Amino acid sequence: MSEPATRRRDIARSGARVAGAAAFLMLALAVNGCSSLAADPSLGANDLGLIQSTMRQVEKSYVVPVEPDKLVDGALKGMLNRLDPHSDYMSQREYQELLATTSGQFGGVGIEISVEQGVPQVISAIDGTPAAAAGIEPGDRIIKADGQPIVGMDIGEVVRRLRGNPGSRVVLTIARANRPASAHI
Repeated sequence: MSEPATRRRDIARSGARVAGAAAFLMLALAVNGCSSLAADPSLGANDLGLIQSTMRQVEKSYVVPVEPDKLVDGALKGMLNRLDPHSDYMSQREYQELLATTSGQFGGVGIEISVEQGVPQVISAIDGTPAAAAGIEPGDRIIKADGQPIVGMDIGEVVRRLRGNPGSRVVLTIARANRPASAHI
């Protein structure tokens, strides 16, 4: 079989799998979801069974493999986000980070950052902080933390790499105007 024909066949199979999963989800909601929710607003065995069977179908038929824990996290996040603008579901890791942030159990280097095209970039160094004392400037691009590349990480992961116990040290490799430099903070 020619390469274009093989690609068309693979695309058709993928499309059929997505359509099958979508059809199953719609059928499951139409048959079980609405009636059980309308009959009894409390979460019952039928509702849990619907969630479980939907997860199984997605795991079995979705185009790419999906981890069950990611489905659960997504379902919980979606459910709570729909309540109001202030409600959210947090994973165990997110919750621990919130506790650390609100209890003051961490130290930072004293910078505001953003991630532009996968590269962490300094917005500003906060006066009186280790970053300001080390000469970090707006526009500096952080390419490594303690010798480990951080380009391509999301902003949450970058912040985790820059945090530590108060008084601990981190070595940042900075790119500034096409010349790398290290800053010991």
